[in-house]
Amino acid sequence: LEGIAAREEQLGEDEAGAVMSFLVATLPRIFSHQLMNKRKLMGLLRELRPQFIPKRTELYRSGFETTKVTLVLQGAFHLTSGADNCESTLGPWTCLGVGLLMPTKGSSAKYTSDFTAVALTDAFVLQIEHHRYLQAAAAAASERLDHLDSLA
Repeated sequence: LEGIAAREEQLGEDEAGAVMSFLVATLPRIFSHQLMNKRKLMGLLRELRPQFIPKRTELYRSGFETTKVTLVLQGAFHLTSGADNCESTLGPWTCLGVGLLMPTKGSSAKYTSDFTAVALTDAFVLQIEHHRYLQAAAAAASERLDHLDSLA
């Protein structure tokens, strides 16, 4: 990961495939193949570049808007959430900010973090921008409709 991040390389086919499998299995309401076909999801993931996050970096702050969902690949984060400032620690293969991709009825597309996340160690993450997720999901939906029209 250090080499890929240092060279600002995109994910390779194998890495993107592993991330896709994880996202589809753990977050099916957002990344299921019924919502976004494999080709569109793989295309979205292949655009991503692992990012180095130095120790003590605040990635999310409670009460502030965010436009990114984060997948922790390596490292640990300290989370503080809720009115009682409940503390927890997360590590690799954890997603942060997923609420951004699951807007509730009647809400705007904006997402305000309800937690603070600070890197406990140096870390590597992938970040998916909200607008890119929406573009890929819309393109997948359009392809589904085109396919259904061709069957009619």
